[in-house]
Order: sequence, then C-alpha cells, then structure tokens
Amino acid sequence: MACVDYLRKNREKFEAFIEGPFEDYLKSLENPQEWVGQVEISALSLMYKKDFIIYQEPNASPSRVTENGFSDKVLLCFSNGNHYDIVYPIEYAEKAALCQSLLYELLYEKVFDMDVKKIMAELSAVGVAEESNGSSEVSASDSEDDNYR
Repeated sequence: MACVDYLRKNREKFEAFIEGPFEDYLKSLENPQEWVGQVEISALSLMYKKDFIIYQEPNASPSRVTENGFSDKVLLCFSNGNHYDIVYPIEYAEKAALCQSLLYELLYEKVFDMDVKKIMAELSAVGVAEESNGSSEVSASDSEDDNYR
C-alpha cells in the first residue's frame, strides 16, 4: 500500500509507463495477489532510497534495474518468469545461524528450564553434534556472486 500511495502522490513520474487509466492501475495494485514489475520497482527504489539489482539466469551478470546512485542495494532473483526472491549475502546466513543458535539456547535454558550442556553431551554421544558441524561447510570461489545466496 505504501508503494501505491507513493505512485499516487508522484503520478507525473509514472503515468506515462502505464497502459490504461492510472486509477484502474492503482486499484489493481491494491490487490495483494497482483504481480509487480519495473514501474513498481522504480517507485520502491525512490521510496526507500535503494537501488535494485536483479539476478535472472545462473552464471550471468545481474541487471542493475534502477540506477539512482543509492549506496544501498536490494538484491533480487527473478525466477519462474513471474516471481522475485530476496538474495542474501552469505554473511547474512552465517550471522542468522549464530542468532538462531543463541535464541534456541536461551529458549531451552530460560523457558523450558533444560540443561543445554547435558543436551549437547547427549547429542555428542550419539554423533549428532559432530555430524551437523561438518556438513554445512561451503567451498569458496573467486566469483563475487558466490558471496550471495
């Protein structure tokens, strides 16, 4: 809805790129099931002061779909011809895993009143802890794109 409001307030910047009546276009965007495209991404870029970079095909350079000169970027992957997914830096996943681990430890200790050290000892005894630690390693590559998932 914030994007629709922005488009409405800045109609003169976007109306030329819309087929049909502008108000009908805005009304259709109010439907959460509606797909968005370049016009809406351009509006979001200006709204949030972030440029958008979109990956479309494996092993191909991404497209810089907005070039407003913003230092912050939003990385997306365009898949199945109609859907955008966020692309996170690998560092994000690593930090998220650490946060999740800490959260679970606090949950077990403070909410469920469980002895985490005892749980870890039991998991180690059956080999689960070692198994899970070794299976998540990812090999590094020289490609800049390998820093994102």
